[in-house]
Amino acid sequence: MHRIGLIRKDLIIKPDITRIDFIKSNFTPKTKKQLQRLLGVINWFRPFIMHFSDKISTITDKLKGNKKFVWN
Repeated sequence: MHRIGLIRKDLIIKPDITRIDFIKSNFTPKTKKQLQRLLGVINWFRPFIMHFSDKISTITDKLKGNKKFVWN
């Protein structure tokens, strides 16, 4: 059963992979503000990813300081 971006099968609930594909193809931040927006979107997956904050630390580090933003 699909519901609000989740797939429920038996007693297991997991995120719908099509959401991940959509994010990959539609969210390439060019500014820090756009990166904050992307982080807000991917934060939805936090309950499904162990050590989420560790895994996105390289992304969140790009928001620190007054350095010029470069997405690579």
